[in-house]
Amino acid sequence: MATLTSTAVANNTLIYNPTGVNSLSVDYNSGATAISISATTILMCNIPHGATITEISTLVTSGAATTPFDLGIESNLSLFGNAIAAGALAQAEFGLPYDVSQTDTAVPYQTVRVTVTPASVTASVKASMTVYYTFNQNRVAR
Repeated sequence: MATLTSTAVANNTLIYNPTGVNSLSVDYNSGATAISISATTILMCNIPHGATITEISTLVTSGAATTPFDLGIESNLSLFGNAIAAGALAQAEFGLPYDVSQTDTAVPYQTVRVTVTPASVTASVKASMTVYYTFNQNRVAR
């Protein structure tokens, strides 16, 4: 399994606004990087410790005929959805709200990931994601 990294993760972008709803939008384009038929994980965005993820919207497209994708975090790559059909805007299917809890103070966040499994080798995978989160004192029940 290969792992690719979005610019937001590479730059360690963290948004921490203790009041209201935070949103973090990320785009990833593999460009000419070939994506194999085995699972490839794209590190999309970092969500800070203490946050509660309330919604995730994702759009994945590729040059392959079908490219199902999973949506999750490092400890569970399909926590928020699995085998989601690419090509249409998708919401997280389950696992929300999710409390981000990180005991390692050197890494005070968890990374939301998309894992793609194209039906054929493709040189084009694009993923767009918006994660909405708040902090526990502002948590809204679903």
